[in-house]
Amino acid sequence: MEINEEKRNPTDFALWKFSPNPSVGGEKRQMEWESPWGVGFPGWHIECTAMSTKILGETFDIHTGGEDHIPVHHTNEIAQAWGAFGHNTANIWMHNAFITFKGEKISKSTGGLYTVFDLKKMNDDYPIVFRYMVLNSHYKKGIGIFSYIFRVCRSCFK
Repeated sequence: MEINEEKRNPTDFALWKFSPNPSVGGEKRQMEWESPWGVGFPGWHIECTAMSTKILGETFDIHTGGEDHIPVHHTNEIAQAWGAFGHNTANIWMHNAFITFKGEKISKSTGGLYTVFDLKKMNDDYPIVFRYMVLNSHYKKGIGIFSYIFRVCRSCFK
């Protein structure tokens, strides 16, 4: 792990991230704002805490996320909640295993994201078949999407 000399503690995380300075060759980001600390953007963990507590209140039942969020993202959200409210925001933290296609994780970051609209373009009843498939699987085991599974779920649904 690389040591960041700007941190007081290696486990510290950023609530505000500074944008690169365009005057020294830094590229302007799509989403950045002026702030008392300088031009930048919220750390991605603070956005989730801010949005969930604004919509759901200081305490809500279930917070979900992918299993890759356990060690960093959700740990930081929990720390922020304790700092802001003096307690956890979520009563239960559930982490799902990945949905994969041909052995690869389906996600925005891998470029392999399928939306419900994409599924509908493939076949009109695929969105409801996909929901049926997800509801009939265990969240901790993950789902490998193959044409065969879609056909089985489709036949069960009809």
